[in-house]
Amino acid sequence: MFSIEMLPANEGDALWVEYGNPDKPSRILIDCGYKSTYRTIMKRLRGKPEIEFELLVLTHIDGDHIAGAVPFIADGDVTPQRIKEVWFNDHKHISDTLGVRQALYLTRNLEDKQFAWNKRFGERAIHVPEDRLLPPIHLEGGLVITLLSPTAVQLAALAQHWEKELDDILDGKTEEEVTQTTPGALQPDVLGDPDVNQLARTPFKDDTTVPNGSSIAFLAEYEDSHDSQRVKRVLFCGDAHAGVLEHSISLLLAERGIDQLSLDALKVSHHGSKANTSPKMLDLIQCKHFLFSTNGSRHDHPDPECIARIITHSNRKIDLHFNYRSEENAPWQSPGLARKFKYDAHYPETGKNGLVVIL
Repeated sequence: MFSIEMLPANEGDALWVEYGNPDKPSRILIDCGYKSTYRTIMKRLRGKPEIEFELLVLTHIDGDHIAGAVPFIADGDVTPQRIKEVWFNDHKHISDTLGVRQALYLTRNLEDKQFAWNKRFGERAIHVPEDRLLPPIHLEGGLVITLLSPTAVQLAALAQHWEKELDDILDGKTEEEVTQTTPGALQPDVLGDPDVNQLARTPFKDDTTVPNGSSIAFLAEYEDSHDSQRVKRVLFCGDAHAGVLEHSISLLLAERGIDQLSLDALKVSHHGSKANTSPKMLDLIQCKHFLFSTNGSRHDHPDPECIARIITHSNRKIDLHFNYRSEENAPWQSPGLARKFKYDAHYPETGKNGLVVIL
């Protein structure tokens, strides 16, 4: 089995991934959303020491991905025995500057509790070379990971702007205030029936934000012995830049001698922002399931241009999965649009948030 649960994380990410034996699955956790997400995770873990994670990936320093990780890592029930590895690029990995260490409380707890932090990478920064991919990483239980982002260029940019970017996220808050971070809300524009083809033709402009460029993104592959040995592939994008993903996927295709990367699922980059999923990247993949993790607050994601590109790019029927019902994603439940562009849209049950996708 291979399943991805998009936990309720407001406009952020928190992905609970299970693979292997359905009766005793292996797990990884990707990002932790906000403090409310931390509470959701801990409700599952309290009193259940058998629940462990092979890996925790904190993709980058945006608050909607790591604010919940601060209390999570500090929690007494979260130990190195329970979280076997942590991947996270802190300023110590990418910069010689000091002065912000006290601001990122996560760092202190990772060190004090002696988690296996970036150990596979020699306790240095996690990144891919410019001209090749790193060897695949094999996790317990059979999951194989190929790192696709960031490159050293993105990390160098983050190093130059670390203090500013972190200050923007933490806004001078104390540790208590950070762990209580909750998102605000903007009233989204109401989207009528979208002109899909016109939206899809909107010129693509790549995201240039520094934290998003530093996102850890990777391909996860699992040969499912409980499903006729079928190899299941998921691309977890974090908030990565499209140009970086295009380059790494192209290297992977050349390495494997294939024209397109066949995916079972894609966790769409940056919650479906129009600046993070390019037509060129979509040309490089064939994918069945597209996952959007956001409630639409703050930035009104997913952008209609992103979804329009996706549904006009595929030559087969696809599935769109949303972990919230929102004004931004409501137009895509239109039966007429779904028939015309050959997709199914999946939402949580009414009154609930979060969604599980089983591959």
